[in-house]
Amino acid sequence: MTIFFAACAAGCAGFWIILFLTAGALVAEHWLWLLFALFFFVNALAARGLRSEEHPVPLWLATALHTTCFALLTAIFATNILIAAGVNDAAEVQNPDYVVVPGFGVRGRGVNTEIMDRRMAEVLRAAEQNPRTRFVLAGCGGRNAPVSEAEVMADWLMKHGVPQERLLIEVESGNLYESVVYSEALIRRIRSEAQPFLRPATHQPEVSGHIPAVESRPVHTAILTEDVRLYHAVSLAEKATGMQVAGIPVPSDPVFLLHGLFRESLSILKDKFMGRL
Repeated sequence: MTIFFAACAAGCAGFWIILFLTAGALVAEHWLWLLFALFFFVNALAARGLRSEEHPVPLWLATALHTTCFALLTAIFATNILIAAGVNDAAEVQNPDYVVVPGFGVRGRGVNTEIMDRRMAEVLRAAEQNPRTRFVLAGCGGRNAPVSEAEVMADWLMKHGVPQERLLIEVESGNLYESVVYSEALIRRIRSEAQPFLRPATHQPEVSGHIPAVESRPVHTAILTEDVRLYHAVSLAEKATGMQVAGIPVPSDPVFLLHGLFRESLSILKDKFMGRL
């Protein structure tokens, strides 16, 4: 047990070094690997202390630490299965009314991360394939960002030929949950404020001209984000709206795949605990 926990601690610390040297502060919650390295190290000390006569560790303390560790690892593994299932269940989305695009990691007045570049390329492809779809770009950009993530994404898309009238900007959200909930609220407000369209009165000959009518069909919404976040984002949206929401996956960078799975697993567990899922 001591060797297992020590190896896990070393692995977490080593991966954090690789992650930090590769992308630095651009990777959200990279410090989680250091926290887990410390947690595994404490478990290694507890396992060693059970066999030590000079510095013995109470059996109840070691049992509690080991039980918590293995329970958390089991929960993360089970959550990864759900994430993989969410990606496999994603089908080709045809002509959605709205596509919500959560923000992720910008620097300055431009798209400077591989994650954002990959996401924007997928948004552009969806815009070309679905000419009537409108896109809700969400994200405040953080306290130190000179411009919101939503504005950066809008600039990128307009420079690549997407008309401004197809873009909606939501600049209040600071995380995935807020991006989904605030975007859905924005869509509802836009639809409620839209003017009713007119159609000819064909079924009532005695009434001349046109009669007002409102569109009553359900809105078709999709969420476009990285494959490792897709299950999380779609589940949040369906819980918040009570409606079925489609998912458009963006392939994750292989370098950040392990971190993405780890981070999203913890986020899903947190939101499940908070009653958001």
